[in-house]
Amino acid sequence: MNDLSFPKVQEFFTARELAEMASRWGYKGLPHSESGVIRRAKRDGWNDQPVSICRKREGKEGGGGFEYHISLLPDMQGMLLKERLLKTGTSVRNAVAVRNEAVAVPASAALARRSRTTAEARSEIMVAIIGYAARRGKKISQGMADFLTAQEGHRLWRESCAARDRGDYLDAPAMRAIQLGSPMERPFDPKSPYGFGVSEEILAQANNRPRKDVDFCTVSERSLARWMKAHRERGFVALAPAATKAAEPIPEDFWRFMRFFALPAKPAISRSHRKYLESTPAGITPMTIDQVKYTLREKLDHIERNKGREGALTLRSRMAYVSRDTSDLLPTTIYVADGHTFDAEVADPNSYRAMRPEITSIMDGATRRLVGWAISRKENVIAVTEALRNACLENGLPAVFYVDRGAGYKNKTFDDNGNGLMSRLGIDKMHALPYGSQAKGNIERSHQTIWITLAKEFPTYLGDAMDKEARQKAFRQSRKEIAEFGSSSLLMPWETFRAEVARRAAEYNDEPHSSLPRIIDPVTGQRRFMTPNEAWEMHVRDGFEPVRIDPEMMDDLFRPYVERTVARCLVQWNTNEYFSLDLNPYHEQKVFVGYDDAQADKVWVREIDRETGEPGRLITIAIYGGNKVSYMPRTRIAAATEQRQKGALKRLEAKVRDVEAERDAPYLLEHQPVQTAGEVFDFPAFVPAVPADSTVRKSEVSDQTKPKRRTFGSDEELAAWALKHPNELIPKQIILLRQCVNNSVKADLFRMSGIDLEALRTLLRAVA
Repeated sequence: MNDLSFPKVQEFFTARELAEMASRWGYKGLPHSESGVIRRAKRDGWNDQPVSICRKREGKEGGGGFEYHISLLPDMQGMLLKERLLKTGTSVRNAVAVRNEAVAVPASAALARRSRTTAEARSEIMVAIIGYAARRGKKISQGMADFLTAQEGHRLWRESCAARDRGDYLDAPAMRAIQLGSPMERPFDPKSPYGFGVSEEILAQANNRPRKDVDFCTVSERSLARWMKAHRERGFVALAPAATKAAEPIPEDFWRFMRFFALPAKPAISRSHRKYLESTPAGITPMTIDQVKYTLREKLDHIERNKGREGALTLRSRMAYVSRDTSDLLPTTIYVADGHTFDAEVADPNSYRAMRPEITSIMDGATRRLVGWAISRKENVIAVTEALRNACLENGLPAVFYVDRGAGYKNKTFDDNGNGLMSRLGIDKMHALPYGSQAKGNIERSHQTIWITLAKEFPTYLGDAMDKEARQKAFRQSRKEIAEFGSSSLLMPWETFRAEVARRAAEYNDEPHSSLPRIIDPVTGQRRFMTPNEAWEMHVRDGFEPVRIDPEMMDDLFRPYVERTVARCLVQWNTNEYFSLDLNPYHEQKVFVGYDDAQADKVWVREIDRETGEPGRLITIAIYGGNKVSYMPRTRIAAATEQRQKGALKRLEAKVRDVEAERDAPYLLEHQPVQTAGEVFDFPAFVPAVPADSTVRKSEVSDQTKPKRRTFGSDEELAAWALKHPNELIPKQIILLRQCVNNSVKADLFRMSGIDLEALRTLLRAVA
């Protein structure tokens, strides 16, 4: 066999060179300093090795340093091979190009993971053979022959071990093989034959073939020679297996199938393929369903496979993302806001019917602290303003207010130049890009932690985690009770719900958060994440002070202002007119009018600052209808109003009685006059003798036989009596009271009469 060898490269290294190589490649098995390597050599006896392993450095006489062969450090042989490739790869490839050998050498960085693993396994085998040959003082061809012999010895060792485990008879060679161990896997030992330190796994990776039923993969002499020659001529990348055949392009007809498959309804492959076959023109061979499945599975990535079946927002969740670091932020630097529709039903504050409220949350980006929240029927500017006001009052003004592009955040009240809320507070409002909810992932994820956790405590929870049967049962029961009594015991009252939201918000701020630093718990002594409140307090201890607003100025700063023109001491807002005599000097001048959605009876009028264009000095507080007087004296109007209300009550009561009489009237037959026998035959009239006191006795008998029944002058009287005598109600009275409670007019009459509607509803629900 012809001798094969590497190009002349350095194989002996000084202590300094070994330390520098270990430091450069991050190798932890050897000290990274020259003195450390020298101590390691003395400790392990490197200096006592033969000349083929340790030799005196050339140019040094008497006590000079030593040079050590790389085989003393098998783990560093791969590093040496990489250094060789870096130094010699370019010259070798250039030499190949001069010989006009048309060889396509892929770049090392472009190798696939499996190809790189195979190349590294083959290089490890070559390094093991080279190191073995250097230690034994042999040629590389002889080292290759010994490696093949060691492979056969490893096979004998495996078979002997298997026979021993089965309890079979072992002859002398088998016993000796078990005693010596695998000549291929054991490390080099000058006193023992062979020893390459190559495992079966390395052999399997170098073969680049699936093992299947083969227990032990071997490397042939021809493969070793080919690998040695390829590396000598073309470098490390030549050890990689040849590239597979070029991938076949996706058939053009496949995209016609995608017209039936890439739909938002996400049809099944079989259904889409059936429609695809029906639309295939004559003379064209369609793709089979197996070809379609293979193309979807192997040719398309998870993004292309779902285009058309998923929207842009869902597809973005499949793509790579950039994580935003908030560790360098201070509290109040960024407030992030978002709305969430509560996943449980509560009682509407006005109608007592079922509704899902909207919760607007504001979170501090640095500490993840929930700094403000508000509850409303839907996300609007009023709810966002309330949440921001609470956040600024309790925690300070933010520098940036990061929100989405919903109507509650992008509006004139916030964005108007000069008199907008953001400009007056000095806050920079930033909007997330469309379909970019991942940019606000910290607050989007908090909905799951805070509000969905709270919603699961309600019997009217509507989330996917709720049992379907229990959800339907709660829905039917609440609707039945609303139909009968006007409210449901399953629906939490509005004020109670507000208290529960406040409780859950406080609990969240005291719970450990995984995005915050770890600390030692002072109670348990265990490491855990900080809570948002602890993170906030840590910044306060470090000297942080929030920018706070004077509570006296809070209401005015958060009060929206609109520009209006004064006309004869009047200003208009929301189609209402507000009057003040202090506006007389500002006739036909523009002013700013501030309003409060909760106080529609007055507005705040301010001058316009000429320099900044913002609301300036307060002129006056204008009153709604302040320029109107009574057409008649107030006492006479009040008396007339009271008389009118009494008349309206009487008419309503009469109407209710008519409806009840019509409902409760018995079925009557029309009366037909009939002639008596006396009229036909003209009998003389018979006059019986009646005692003088018969009339009295008759009335007494009739009074005794007639049943007594409680009667009421009005429905209000019946309701008041029912609250005092609930056990004496009869079914007709219960039905009548239910109808009255569900009737808005009668309910108002009951309320005006001093009847407790909630107690009455509870009573009717109990006797149902």
